[in-house]
Amino acid sequence: MQPETKYARLGRDRIAYQVLGKGPPDLVMTTGSFGHVDMAWEDPGIALFLRTLASFSRLIPAGLPTHPDLARALPGRAHPRSQADRACRD
Repeated sequence: MQPETKYARLGRDRIAYQVLGKGPPDLVMTTGSFGHVDMAWEDPGIALFLRTLASFSRLIPAGLPTHPDLARALPGRAHPRSQADRACRD
């Protein structure tokens, strides 16, 4: 079962995230390699991987929003993850 997707702001960017499982530990994972947070659940292999991680942690996958209104809220941005990516690297 796919968890509810929530949204947070990081400067001018918007980040989609989900929370599943029980911690500690907390495991924050960016979904850059599989795209949008919601779409990751469409692949059975990725869904199994996420459920496995959530079996021993509180998993927090975070990435691009898939909601069209949120995507349109970022006009003129070459890549909406730019500020989020910088924050993750810091």
